[in-house]
Amino acid sequence: MQALGKIFCGSRYVVDKKVCDHMTDTTPPVQEDPVTALMSLFLPIHYHIGVGFEETLRCGQLSRKQVAILWLMRAEGGPEGSMRRKDIERLLASWFETSSSTITRSLAALARPPLKLVRVVGDRDSGREKRVILTAKGEQFLSHMTEEGRTFTQKLLDGMPRQEIHEMVRLMQKAVGVFEREGAASNASVLRKAKRKVVRSGAISVES
Repeated sequence: MQALGKIFCGSRYVVDKKVCDHMTDTTPPVQEDPVTALMSLFLPIHYHIGVGFEETLRCGQLSRKQVAILWLMRAEGGPEGSMRRKDIERLLASWFETSSSTITRSLAALARPPLKLVRVVGDRDSGREKRVILTAKGEQFLSHMTEEGRTFTQKLLDGMPRQEIHEMVRLMQKAVGVFEREGAASNASVLRKAKRKVVRSGAISVES
């Protein structure tokens, strides 16, 4: 059925037969390999969004390592914002590929004026350990950091449907869980190998 040179397609007239064929084509579109698609997001997520978020949290006063220290204490420090110094040094040394002495200097700068955001005190559970605790000023500064981070993140989410936001958060939490399980399994494997090495060394020394 035609009218004025047009083709009737479905419930309306269209100009071109190719357009009509496209409208009635039910073949699903070719899907990009999800692994490749995810890999292509590494650069914008890590260097554009991640670095931008980190720069926001610096508030014009902190170094990247100091931001990581305070944000780590926010995530892992519990209600008191307290962590063992060696745990902070261990985690940051692996993230930044730097020495413990460099992390110690960053902590010392956080504790000294003009910042005075943390205190380093003896650990009640171990006389040899030190704990890093947020000061009252540190708690206020961390609250300010959090608000700045929320503002930055909200700009990324503006215009997104709420359902998509919740789904994105759920998927990212799931991916983080997989990564953490892989890390725990890897650490357990390293510990087992270290124990076997110690046992073998002990056996050799006994025989000799």
